[in-house]
Amino acid sequence: MEQMEENLDPSENKNFFAKLTSGDFGLSTTYWGFGVLGSFVIRFLFSTIGQASASSFLTLFVIATAYMGMVWLGIWRAADKFEGNEIWIVASKIMVAIGVLVHINNIFGFI
Repeated sequence: MEQMEENLDPSENKNFFAKLTSGDFGLSTTYWGFGVLGSFVIRFLFSTIGQASASSFLTLFVIATAYMGMVWLGIWRAADKFEGNEIWIVASKIMVAIGVLVHINNIFGFI
């Protein structure tokens, strides 16, 4: 009788957002893919549909804030798991802190 192997990697059972926030995609993918590329997509959306009306801007702002919050958490946790050069750990955490501070400044600038 053939035995089925148990899935011992808990990250394989997580959904996309759980993997993102726990840093399971790795530091480079989370930072460059979801962080940098994701920010470009968000900026493009703000420059197009974000200017259509106040409600579309607010909706996009809330979605972007939630997304970037998950990305920042994912970058931070991926940095904690990173086993490479220490400079990338420190640099990514500094950039997360700057991103959060800029976003907070933007929130108060819109109020």
